[in-house]
Amino acid sequence: MFPSLIDHILVLVFGLVLPFFSGIKGSEQLGNIYFDERTRRKFFISNSLLLWFMSAIVMLIWYLYDRSFTLMGFRKVEPGWIPWVLTLVMLAAYAADILYSLFSPEEFKKTQEQWESSVPFLPEDYRELPAYTFMCITAGVCEEILFRGFMVTYFIDPLQPGFPWMAAIFPAILFSLAHY
Repeated sequence: MFPSLIDHILVLVFGLVLPFFSGIKGSEQLGNIYFDERTRRKFFISNSLLLWFMSAIVMLIWYLYDRSFTLMGFRKVEPGWIPWVLTLVMLAAYAADILYSLFSPEEFKKTQEQWESSVPFLPEDYRELPAYTFMCITAGVCEEILFRGFMVTYFIDPLQPGFPWMAAIFPAILFSLAHY
């Protein structure tokens, strides 16, 4: 049966408790942490491992309760040419933006100052890129499992026909809180 007591607990812990406490603790500590290369790598890896752990718990519960993974959005998709073209257009636009930032000294300096003041944990050296890339891939995979797979499914009310408002709004709010 879905949702069960464990599902309610997972939404409470993963959707509210962890983001709330990590947000409070993180905002208190962020100004006091000096992000050197070692600290940034530790930050990237620890966040990644936490997300994989949370996703593994959700997937394990899903498996133990013998639920279909298609309910969480896992299914074979054979896209046509449109998603590939849109992906290539997005990648080309992103590459153009990066090149513009790299070859425009004013833009590069402005971007660097903005990053240093608002996002001190971005990688500064190529040696940090493997851990950072691991975190980026982890976020893409695990946040989809947690927020768009599990929590969207959790908030869908089968008794309410039409557009699933709770499933659209509540996971988005929880996702925002987790990133605040």
